[in-house]
Amino acid sequence: MIAATKRRPGLTLVELLVVLAILAILTTIAVTATDMVVDQARYDATVRTMQSIQDAIVGPANQRAADGTAQVSGFVADTGRLPLADLSDLISPVNLAPFQLSLPSGAPATMPSTAAGWNGPYLALPYQSLVPKDGWGNPIHFDIATGTIVSYGADNIADGAGGDTTGYNKDIVFTLPTTTGIIQGRVQVQDAATMMTPQPTPRDPTAADGVITLHFVGANPDPATSLPLPILASIWPPATATAGVGVQFRLAALPDATLGMKLGIQNGATVVPLGPPASPRVGPRLLWASLKKAGVTAPALSPYTRVVVRAGTNDVGDLLIKLP
Repeated sequence: MIAATKRRPGLTLVELLVVLAILAILTTIAVTATDMVVDQARYDATVRTMQSIQDAIVGPANQRAADGTAQVSGFVADTGRLPLADLSDLISPVNLAPFQLSLPSGAPATMPSTAAGWNGPYLALPYQSLVPKDGWGNPIHFDIATGTIVSYGADNIADGAGGDTTGYNKDIVFTLPTTTGIIQGRVQVQDAATMMTPQPTPRDPTAADGVITLHFVGANPDPATSLPLPILASIWPPATATAGVGVQFRLAALPDATLGMKLGIQNGATVVPLGPPASPRVGPRLLWASLKKAGVTAPALSPYTRVVVRAGTNDVGDLLIKLP
């Protein structure tokens, strides 16, 4: 007698299709979740790189020396200008002189040496990388006119050029802090006859004293060089001395189509451009005043004042010229 075989329960075709559908849904969810994790990691890497670029250009925020004084460092402080659009000169010097101590041509022999020039690399990149890239492997862009560092996101298409403006496709934008400052102060004179009195008192200049010139030395923002460049501005005359406070001056940045900014001097409500082009970019600079009287060979100089220019207004106080 043949024993009856026991039948095993199995899946019907419908049940099999349901199982496959569930597996497909779970796979899709897992892949989507993984893509989001990967995109978030790429976004985070992009933000870190862009922050490093900003620090390379203008230096880390809230820098302090060992004695607690504020410091300004970075590409702008060393060279006096913003980097090129592809940011390549953060990695290697592009028509920039090396960082060095030097005296500008025609500077007084007593003037302290001023340091300027390319002192990089300012940014560390992966091996064989020539320009910084975002987390998706695409170049990071720099807009000199607006001072913005931009990644075009996962789709690598600018928002303004038809790119997707949602999710990780949206542009990532860093705006640089202000890279120029305003330098203001006043010039007074002191006669030799009053220097030995118990309380020597400065006085306002008069037309008989001669011509007062303001000297500002910083890194030259011309892309062809970065050596120190003296900027001279005759501020007296035509500036009007205010009784008791001498000749006031205000060095401010003016828009310039080529360099972004150039230097101007403000007397009252008027700002006069100075040449050759330069700007009071953030960073260590040198300032002094001289008075040249008609018929006298050597001008009288104020003490040299080192100024660490920061964004905003930098008040240097009095530049006192002691007359012989």
